[in-house]
Amino acid sequence: MLRIRPIYIYVICLVCLSTAGCKKWLEVKPDDTFTEEMIYKTEAGTKDALNGILLKISSGSLYGMNLTGVYLDLLAQRYRVTNDASPYYSFYTLDLSQSTAKNVLQSFWEQMYQGVANTNRFLQMTEQYKANYSEQFYQQAKGEVHAIRALLYFDLLRMWGPVYDGDDSTAASIPVYSTITHVYPDYAPANEVMDFIVADLDSAIAYMANDPIIESNYDDDNNMRLNYYAAKALKARVLLYRGDKAGAYSMAKEVMQVQDKFPWVLRLNIASNRTNPDRIFGTEVLFGVYNRNLYDAYKGVFLSTLNEGSLLAAGPDFLNTVYESLLGDFRYGDTWLQASDGVSYRTFFKYAPVSDAAHYKFNYTVPVIRMSEMYLIAAETAPDPAEGLSYINEIRLHRGLDTEISDPAQLTNEIRKSYIKEFYGEGQLWFFYKRTKATSMISPAGNRAISLGKYVFDYPDSETQQR
Repeated sequence: MLRIRPIYIYVICLVCLSTAGCKKWLEVKPDDTFTEEMIYKTEAGTKDALNGILLKISSGSLYGMNLTGVYLDLLAQRYRVTNDASPYYSFYTLDLSQSTAKNVLQSFWEQMYQGVANTNRFLQMTEQYKANYSEQFYQQAKGEVHAIRALLYFDLLRMWGPVYDGDDSTAASIPVYSTITHVYPDYAPANEVMDFIVADLDSAIAYMANDPIIESNYDDDNNMRLNYYAAKALKARVLLYRGDKAGAYSMAKEVMQVQDKFPWVLRLNIASNRTNPDRIFGTEVLFGVYNRNLYDAYKGVFLSTLNEGSLLAAGPDFLNTVYESLLGDFRYGDTWLQASDGVSYRTFFKYAPVSDAAHYKFNYTVPVIRMSEMYLIAAETAPDPAEGLSYINEIRLHRGLDTEISDPAQLTNEIRKSYIKEFYGEGQLWFFYKRTKATSMISPAGNRAISLGKYVFDYPDSETQQR
């Protein structure tokens, strides 16, 4: 892991609140500790520190695009890459031994562990200055940061940990840092990491028991944060990965009971509103990251006028395969569009900017957890396949597909198809494949075989060289 001294963490937290360059946080200053104390002594300063943690993980180099929208989806064969000189080619071909791929993965590892360090420092400092905060703020902030740490550790485990099943669950996975320390811990067994993640989420849920969202209706700000229901949804995701189907089912159903707070997107807000379309299905998002520079990230990857070596697109034949040629599916006909210039095929418009700046959610948000995933978890874990299929049909109905699937024997296949259709640009399909031990992935190049070892990333050099 990148060595991070405790004295500097506050600068990382506030990186987006300062005009200083990225190298500034590495500089030693005699008044670092004093400044950090000043930040955490007040509720306003601590709010800034919390926002800094969120903004850091929301950057385009992490959850704000590269991790979720680009590289994990490349591994899952979402996009077609034919140029072997492309920086994306090693991910598309699953050749992660190439230096380009190793550098990308090392960057993710370092950024995510920096995020962990930031949360550890926040939890430590807010405990120290607890008396200076209102009880509501203290509880909500602590809960949110526990949930953020759980999110980071869970994705680190899903990337570098073993395929979690049976004997593999006790295999060495990733180091766990629960406090700021100079000591490098051993690589913890995956099941112990999972215990830590679940404990963090239980703490988050308990701290946020009085989250304002519980008593309020839909609200852009609360719904975009890692709120009480988002923490429960994340726990459902974690428990499913762990193999606790009963626990995952129960938690997913709890979240589904507040569907009215995260209502299904309406077609009139997508297809009928070409000026400000809600292509991220924002009302359904339980937690999303806010990337102020999302348009820059979008145009560097998905813009139709990019040359084909830089453009990430699926290609017309593959899209028809994925969406079964059903253009009425919101996720296809209203998300993959033919631009007026550039390439002659449909390109990905999910993160294209909208015209009205007031619709900031559509312009700057990358979804991390959405309500439809709870339906998919419930479908997979329901005690009765017929019940499970009803959840699949509910998703289909709210994606413009009014033909129901009637054969419960098709449930497993329909769940797989739903993950492929539902989470384009969100990074979840790769983790679905890993969790289900898929040995073949649908690809623009035809079905691509994959060995289970490919799902476990090598530790980056910056981690192994310091041990």
